[in-house]
Amino acid sequence: MSQDETSFVKKFFLIVVAAILFVVIFNTIKNDLALSEGGTSGKDYEESKNYSKTTDETTRRPTTTKAPVTKAPETEAPKISKGSRNNPVPVGETANFDGYTWYKYCTEVTVTQVMRGKKALNFVLAADNWNDSPEKGYEYLLVRVRVKAVDTKGQGAASVNRYDFDFVTEDGVTIDDSTYLYGIKPALTDVYQGGTTEGYIWCEVPVGEKILISYQDGNLWFSLE
Repeated sequence: MSQDETSFVKKFFLIVVAAILFVVIFNTIKNDLALSEGGTSGKDYEESKNYSKTTDETTRRPTTTKAPVTKAPETEAPKISKGSRNNPVPVGETANFDGYTWYKYCTEVTVTQVMRGKKALNFVLAADNWNDSPEKGYEYLLVRVRVKAVDTKGQGAASVNRYDFDFVTEDGVTIDDSTYLYGIKPALTDVYQGGTTEGYIWCEVPVGEKILISYQDGNLWFSLE
């Protein structure tokens, strides 16, 4: 090989090496610039794309928020007034009656004693020979009541008698009070303002039947227990 040919080969080889070095250096600089500007590699790009996809799906997916559970406020049961049919006045306790359309007197009423069965029968038979035993399946019920005239509204004496009271069964049936007994004392009488009267009221009732006393057409109720 001549000297000129040898010189050409060397120059060509140097040119090829220089080209390769240029390409390597250029790619290195390009990658460094891409990283410094926030660029990502292929793997990083795929991970970034997957993350973006997941984020978008999460954003688009409707979310369900459970409403807070609110406990309903506790309410007290309505109070039933003393002296009503559902809350009758017990024996020995005094109740006030403020009058109403047909009976304007204000009174204080107390059930002081209850007799029924054999004790009541003996009391009735001992009161007068004209008194008989009750019908079969029935018994005498005698109730002693005390009534005080608190305010007669300027109308003189307050009318007080056994017909101011009714005997009522637990299921709400008023018992016929036409039974007349002789000699039952003490008896209720009319009374002026500030005065008090006390006496018996009575009725034949079914044996063992639970009975309530109604005063002045159901405006005041008494238990016999």
